[in-house]
Amino acid sequence: MVQTCMNDADRKRVEDFLTKWLGSEGNERANYQTFFAICVWL
Repeated sequence: MVQTCMNDADRKRVEDFLTKWLGSEGNERANYQTFFAICVWL
């Protein structure tokens, strides 16, 4: 089992980002660097 050190505020920021990113439709390419940076951070 993987333990995470994310708190509720971190989790909320990631959820908000993913919601925005997933709803961006044609703009995914512009956001991919931020998305991958967050994935690495997690």
